[in-house]
Amino acid sequence: MRAPRILLAVAGVAGLLVTTPLAARSAPADHVARHQKIAIPAYWGPDTADGAAMFAHLAQNGPTNDIVVVNGSQSKPETPFNPAWARSIAKLHDAGVRVLTYVDTGYYGVTFPPYSPHYTRPDGPGGGSHSTAAWTAQIEADIDGWFDLYGSFGVDGIFLDETTEPCGTDTHPNEYVDLYAGIRHYIAVHHPAAYVAINPGVPVDQCYSRVADTILTFEGTYTDFVNGGYGPPKAWQLNSRHPEKFWNLVYDVPDVVSMQAVIAQTKRQNVGYVFVTDDKLTFDDAGNVTGFPWDTIPPYWDRELVAAAGRRDVHPPAPPTGLAAAGAPSSTEIDLRWNVPHDDVAVSHYEVFRNGTSIGTVYDNALAVTGLVRGTRYEFTVRAVDAAGNVSRPSRSLAVTTTSVERARRGSNLRPA
Repeated sequence: MRAPRILLAVAGVAGLLVTTPLAARSAPADHVARHQKIAIPAYWGPDTADGAAMFAHLAQNGPTNDIVVVNGSQSKPETPFNPAWARSIAKLHDAGVRVLTYVDTGYYGVTFPPYSPHYTRPDGPGGGSHSTAAWTAQIEADIDGWFDLYGSFGVDGIFLDETTEPCGTDTHPNEYVDLYAGIRHYIAVHHPAAYVAINPGVPVDQCYSRVADTILTFEGTYTDFVNGGYGPPKAWQLNSRHPEKFWNLVYDVPDVVSMQAVIAQTKRQNVGYVFVTDDKLTFDDAGNVTGFPWDTIPPYWDRELVAAAGRRDVHPPAPPTGLAAAGAPSSTEIDLRWNVPHDDVAVSHYEVFRNGTSIGTVYDNALAVTGLVRGTRYEFTVRAVDAAGNVSRPSRSLAVTTTSVERARRGSNLRPA
């Protein structure tokens, strides 16, 4: 995983512990981001049951959950091709979520004392160097690697992590931003229509506007956020008519009330994308990172979706459509699938009924129903529940009869590339 932003992104930033009152750092009233969307860095693997389930959960939460960053197990393209990553990317993309894949840029090898430069991977195209050429080679190879392996499954863009904050130096005012402009050009030529997000993790000058669709202008703790750490938002952010250009990540936010306060403040700062979590950045006694704050869905997730959307959600989701059996039933089991229904904020979960009786809830538009009786007819329906608790009408019923004799079940296949 990448190095902790709180230690590295602030290098070269003057006035690190600025404590300007929050109220003094708000956008003009007509530039407040009243309706936000969620952009979540989902830094966990889908190759475990729990990891795949969390990705499936996120796929239900559109339109408010709009961006999910998928990271490889070693912060690079997941090689060799891994069907679990492909399935999760496809699941998110097919549900309308924008899938960005992770590419480390290592601040392009620039040295910001007292921190030493970042080096490319020794076994990668950069050959373990911190030169501009080495970083360009690794960045371009990683971008192509994600698209070559998983592009046909729904990769929508690239998340460029660990990007520089200054535009350049006194002698070369655009030296750093021009490097990222070159990467943006490479993406535009080789992967047209790809969405690009960058992560300096702190407020940046307007020079970076041209290199990214969305810029992560705050990544830090709740304490840093409320105390104005990293400095106030730039004037161009506060006055922009495009709040979707800006993204904040705030972790170690302890409870619902604190989460809602953070959401409200990011809106006043004209931030269109946000993710807030109670998770923490943790270290061992030697100072090594043992846990990143982007590897879980927070317990107040539904409340966060509603807070970000900024709508009085009184409308239930549409009834789920397309309820069907995925493959032939066995004598004791059937796999159910249905379409993700529309909601004005976000679907939270589903309640599944068998013969009119609830058999439980699920955070996925799929369920394996087990413990059935051979040669028996069953009727299933599904209702959707949104993040505010509104409940849809039932789906159309599906009648299924289990087989009288046991037979092998066929596993589901990936969709063709």
